[in-house]
Amino acid sequence: MINLRWPCTRFNIVKKDSFQGSSILGTLTLCSFIKDGSLYQISRLVPSKPLGSERSVSIPDSPS
Repeated sequence: MINLRWPCTRFNIVKKDSFQGSSILGTLTLCSFIKDGSLYQISRLVPSKPLGSERSVSIPDSPS
């Protein structure tokens, strides 16, 4: 996909849930450009929450 008119595009990835409504899972950014005769196409997928943020980690207290 080459988009010379809008070289950078951003989309939200949305999950529809009938109980909780919609929630954004992440963002997809696409960028395309030509430099020195080469075509570059870059895509970046970023989650809305850091990976592993839903897990809980317990650290035991050190003995006094």
